[in-house]
Amino acid sequence: MIDAFLILGAKPTDSVERLNELLEDKELLLDDISAVQSAYADLTNSKKRLKHEIMHYCSDVFLPFRKLITAEKKATAAVHADVFVNLGHWFEYDHWDLFERINDNRSQSGYAQIDNESTFFGAMEEIKHEFIISANSYFDSLTQKNSLAKIFNAIVRVPNFTSFFIDELMAQYELALSEILQEKEHECLKRFSEIENICTDYNDGAPLSSSLSWIVTKFDETLKDWDYCAQPLQKNAQVHGGQHENSEKLVYDIRNRVIAVCNSSQEKLVKLIQQLNVDITFNHYSSALDERAKLTTQIPDNLKLTEALIKIMDTLKQVFSELEITAEQLSQDQDDLRRLKDALLKWNTPLQEAKRREEQNKISEQRKSTICRIVHGVISAICFVVMIVGFSLSINPLGVVFLTYGAAFGCCCVFYPWLEDKGIMKWIIIGAIFLGAILGALVGVAGAGST
Repeated sequence: MIDAFLILGAKPTDSVERLNELLEDKELLLDDISAVQSAYADLTNSKKRLKHEIMHYCSDVFLPFRKLITAEKKATAAVHADVFVNLGHWFEYDHWDLFERINDNRSQSGYAQIDNESTFFGAMEEIKHEFIISANSYFDSLTQKNSLAKIFNAIVRVPNFTSFFIDELMAQYELALSEILQEKEHECLKRFSEIENICTDYNDGAPLSSSLSWIVTKFDETLKDWDYCAQPLQKNAQVHGGQHENSEKLVYDIRNRVIAVCNSSQEKLVKLIQQLNVDITFNHYSSALDERAKLTTQIPDNLKLTEALIKIMDTLKQVFSELEITAEQLSQDQDDLRRLKDALLKWNTPLQEAKRREEQNKISEQRKSTICRIVHGVISAICFVVMIVGFSLSINPLGVVFLTYGAAFGCCCVFYPWLEDKGIMKWIIIGAIFLGAILGALVGVAGAGST
């Protein structure tokens, strides 16, 4: 709405005669006189004049708004917020001083005073309605919906931003972004379904996917992207003592599914522990070692899953902090999950220590086995060298003895892992010693008889 006084160049104290003079002057100077004639018609009509009087006296509030919606001045989201909030607050005042001022000036200009209060406040409502229409048209003209979200996020950050005027704008905002909010909500649920699928595969016996952490991060980003658009609606509902219905529905949906995933994973772990019949400190086991190995993997995986669920709960609590009752429930869920994490850590620590000891013992045994194998090989080589020397010097008994020894130690070197498992290596060595001695003696006797 344009100030007719400004178009005609008049003041509220000007009489009808003065308005006629101003109209005649404008008609002589301007080619297009339609706006001037319309302004004159409004100012000489007592009912229509009232809105222009209000606009004129409160131009410091209305002019910034007009500049924004007519794109006369590009402004930041913070500037938009200040203009809209200030305008909303202005409409909340009773403006008795303005009512009296208008009547005082009408007495000077010769116009009839406003003796009906409802007429004055009716004009105020008409102005507010026109401004709401203008603001909504301006919002519709914004090509980037993210700009609209930025403006309304700035509005709800202004202290005491609420007013009936802002409520009307919020209704239009929700309508304008309804499709975008639905798309972003669908993307959030799609991301969480991916998390559920990983957890389902894990509960069915598959290893916990390494992509879980990445998908949880993407879910976090998607949910916060949705919240950026929904935040103004949540804040506005909160200051009115309520909760944003769609936000409440979404958070309960995700929360319940998080709890279901957690319960399923814990049921699987509990069943495995019961099968193994172990105590909480894992000091003794009554089941097979392969089942124990499963537990060694299951608890760390369950711990990673629990940490992922805690991260999701942290995100939900941050995003839906405006939903007071829900925030309390999420805090309780966080505490429950953290207690579960502490219990898993308590179970996991001794189990992983035992696993590390087993691995260290295995490495030690492998090192010992390697050294023994090398020793057998070296001894075998030395025996064969002595054998060669013995035969070359025609000391045949010596050659036969060390041939037997070299063959025995060589066999132990080549087949060491298998012979060690069977526990017969020492008997091979002992047997070779006796066999070598006997063969050496026989060769010696045979050689002496031939001479």
